[in-house]
Amino acid sequence: MGPVPPTARAALVRDAAAYGVEVTRTRLSGYLDTVERAGCTQNLASLIGAETLRIHGVGYDDRPATDAELDTMRELVAEEMADGALGIGSSLIYAPGSYAGTEELVALCEVAATYGGTYASHVRDEGAGLLGAIDELLEIVRRSGVTGEMWHLKAAGQPQWPLMEHALAKLQTARDDGVPIGADVDPYTRSVPDSPRPSLRDGTREGPTRSTDRLADRDSVFTAFHSMSEDNLRQELTVPWVGVCSDAASIAPVGRSLDSPTHPRAYGSFARVLGHYTRDLGVLTLPDAVRRMTSLPASTFGLTDRGVLEPGYAADLVVLDPDVVADRATFADPRRS
Repeated sequence: MGPVPPTARAALVRDAAAYGVEVTRTRLSGYLDTVERAGCTQNLASLIGAETLRIHGVGYDDRPATDAELDTMRELVAEEMADGALGIGSSLIYAPGSYAGTEELVALCEVAATYGGTYASHVRDEGAGLLGAIDELLEIVRRSGVTGEMWHLKAAGQPQWPLMEHALAKLQTARDDGVPIGADVDPYTRSVPDSPRPSLRDGTREGPTRSTDRLADRDSVFTAFHSMSEDNLRQELTVPWVGVCSDAASIAPVGRSLDSPTHPRAYGSFARVLGHYTRDLGVLTLPDAVRRMTSLPASTFGLTDRGVLEPGYAADLVVLDPDVVADRATFADPRRS
């Protein structure tokens, strides 16, 4: 969405053209302005991608940033924060974002902190190194002064499932010590890779698939891995400072968007919590489930005029029947709502 690195602009223009969209922006603030003028069905706000900043400053090299490169990135953070960004988001298991060290992330977050920003992170390891990755997140939050959010808290892979108890304890201890750290979960135990995988040419496919013409005329196969524990997920949902996320794009159910497969969480996450985990299983009460989706994330990201029903606040209302609300999206038919 922006800021658009010069080295990535050609690819962005090409990909957007496939959807009939012309890209003229160079900044995140330009993207937000474009969406506002065009009209959008949901409110929109954004963090600045730490990976995007790194491509601007360093490129795609796996090395520490120089002082001059770090200054360039910090200047971009200040400009975008002044124009309305909510903070910085990192995904530290994907290159080149994974090339950023702790010191670089602290330096960037220090700038965001002066604007009251949030640092949200897909931490560096969700498997065997989960606890160390949480230590890094907490160090960044402590040293920089930002509010922290651990994206889609999970212990991935069955051998790592026992780590969740220790992860929650580590985060709770930090909160008890005054560290402003929270987390969120999506209510599914199956995960998917971020990019479609090439299919086998023998025509043998397992699971939901959909062909696409966007990957150099190859088919793509959609895979979902059962990597998380249902018991862990329910435990996480009982923790009062854990919110609910979709961990998915907001996808139009028409046009070219239908060419690519997606995870049912793109359509079903919040209804699944309200129906399955709240009404059916009783893991949450309805008021608390609503809080996890409204006032809690609003507070985390510094949104001071929404999230609760108060005079002068934005009245973003959803009317639902708690007796029937349910997620209907499946892996075979993920676009049902």
